[in-house]
Amino acid sequence: MPDWKNQLSLFFDESEKDESEKVKTPFEKFLSEVAIPAFEELSKELEQHARQINIRKSVSAAVITVSDGNTEEIMYRLQERRLPNKTLPYAQVRMRE
Repeated sequence: MPDWKNQLSLFFDESEKDESEKVKTPFEKFLSEVAIPAFEELSKELEQHARQINIRKSVSAAVITVSDGNTEEIMYRLQERRLPNKTLPYAQVRMRE
């Protein structure tokens, strides 16, 4: 019976670690260190052209949405696709013509 107690304890110990203590995958590092800073830099330029910018990040994706008023003009998402033996990054783009 002590095995389940140990596993339960390990589960709660891991969940109590803050984000900086958890091991990040290479893709998570890329999102945090490259993609999000690039989106933030781009957003500053786009805001000078009266655009509203929304940047979102999750563990496996980063998204920047550019709007003019209530009209979405561009949505660009960097996402991770997991296959059985590897992980592939891909981009999804939605644009108003």
